[in-house]
Amino acid sequence: MLDFEKAYDRVDWDFLHGTLLCFGFEEGWIRGIEALYSTTTSRVLLNGQKGPSIQLTRSVRRGCPLAPFLFLFYAEAMSSYLNHMSIGLKVISLPITESAALDAEFADDTGLYLAGSLHNLVKAEKAMGNFCKAAGAKINWHKTIGLWIGDSDPPQWSPDPKFHWLPKGTPVRYLGCQVGLELTPEQQIAPLLLTIRRKLLYWSSAKLSLAGRIVIANHVLLSTMWYILSCWIFSKSCVNQVQRLIRNFLWVGNQGESARAKVAWGVIIKPKSLGGLGIVDPVDQSRALLAKLVVRSFLPGNEWWKQLLHYRMSECGPVIGKPWSLEVRWIFNSELKLRCTRRREDGFISSIWKAWQAIRNGLKR
Repeated sequence: MLDFEKAYDRVDWDFLHGTLLCFGFEEGWIRGIEALYSTTTSRVLLNGQKGPSIQLTRSVRRGCPLAPFLFLFYAEAMSSYLNHMSIGLKVISLPITESAALDAEFADDTGLYLAGSLHNLVKAEKAMGNFCKAAGAKINWHKTIGLWIGDSDPPQWSPDPKFHWLPKGTPVRYLGCQVGLELTPEQQIAPLLLTIRRKLLYWSSAKLSLAGRIVIANHVLLSTMWYILSCWIFSKSCVNQVQRLIRNFLWVGNQGESARAKVAWGVIIKPKSLGGLGIVDPVDQSRALLAKLVVRSFLPGNEWWKQLLHYRMSECGPVIGKPWSLEVRWIFNSELKLRCTRRREDGFISSIWKAWQAIRNGLKR
C-alpha cells in the first residue's frame, strides 16, 4: 500500500495537461481547465502577517469539485505505465479469471498486487521512482506498507525493501477500514467506537429531548457505522458495546453514566408506527447492506469483486433442488436452501451468507 506525500498538492500541471491530451480531451476543454488553475496564487500567513504572493505551478485544490476527477486521470497515467509490457512486473493472478490484478486506486489510496520476489519488488520501486520524476509525485517509503499473503513470514532479503512489512495482528487504515493479517473483531471496531465516543462527548453537553437524542443517534452516531457494516458483520460483543453506548445516550444523555433501559432494545428498534422509537438496528442494517452486494453482483459488469463473489458462491451447493446457476431468479428462490461446502470459510463470505439467509427468511415471511 503506497503512501504518496501530499498527493493532491504535488500534481504537476504540465504532466496533467499531457495526460488529458493522451486521453483524447479537446485542446479547448483542457485550456479551460488550465485557466481555472494557472492564475492561482498563494500567500504565507506568519504571525498574522501575509507574505508576498506566490505563483503556483502545481497542485489541485482540495474541496474543488474537479479535483478528484483530475487526480483520477493523474493516477490512471501511473496505472498505464505500471501495466506496460516493458516494465515486466509479475503480479498476482486471481484463480477466477485469466486477467491479473496489478493495481487499484481510489483517490490517493493506491495498492499494488505483486508477486513476492526481491527482483520484482526492486523493479516496482524503480518504476515508481521513474513515474515520480515525470509526474512530480513523491512516495513516503517509510509509511508505505507491505502485506505478505501466505502461511510463511516475509523472507529476509538483502538489501531490504524500502518499505516495511506489516506484522500479523497489526491493523492499518485503508479506504476507511482496518485491514491486516489475523485481526480480531475488537481491532476492527476500535477506531469506530472511538469516533462514536468523540461525537458523544460533544452531544452529551447539549440539552436535548428524547426526540432530539433519537435523531442524533440515527443520523450522527449510528451513521458512522454504515460504511464498515457494508463490508462486515460485527461480533456479538462488538454489537453489545454499540448498543450500550446508544442506550446510555438515549436514557441518560451521555456515555459515562450507566443507564437502565426503560424500554427493551427489541422495542426501541421498531418503527414509531409500531410503538417503537425508530432507532436503526446495526445488525439488521448490516444484513441489508451485505445482502445488497449479492443483488449488485448480478447487475451488468464484469468487475473483479463480482467474479470473486460468484466464484465463492459457486463453492456452495443446494441441499434441496437442482444445482443453481448465476441468475437473478436464484436470489429469490424461497425453496432453495444453501449450505457452504468449504470446511474453512473467511469472515467476509460468512458475513454475506448469514446476511442473505436472514433476508431470504424475511422474504418468505
